[in-house]
Amino acid sequence: MLVTFLTCFALYAYMRLWICALLLFIMACAQETIPETATAPKPAPGPVETGPEPAPLVPKLSRVQVPEQVVVLADDCVKFGCPRGAEIVADTSSGLFYECNCSRAKWIYPENLLCFADSGDAMESGYRSAQSC
Repeated sequence: MLVTFLTCFALYAYMRLWICALLLFIMACAQETIPETATAPKPAPGPVETGPEPAPLVPKLSRVQVPEQVVVLADDCVKFGCPRGAEIVADTSSGLFYECNCSRAKWIYPENLLCFADSGDAMESGYRSAQSC
């Protein structure tokens, strides 16, 4: 048993010695200097002519005016089966109303759909505005 332990310990110490030697070799290689043959040539003395400045790689962004309220087209609500002039559709199962151009409005089942002329009419009928649109 003691012989096995000593053999394992000797192998461990031997491997550790090789690992240290390998690390020292890697560190020595990393510290070697690169020859200076790859330096840029020195500019010739005299006046230097420069051309126009190149355009920036990324164009400057300008602020865009975002309208406060999106205009609802009359045909948006017609696709749901609402009469012309309706701007709001309500879901009777959830109690929420949406503008007709809202992406969530298309998920209302036809049997649960109500049409309103504006959001005030929908609120008077007890529906609340959907926060998603």
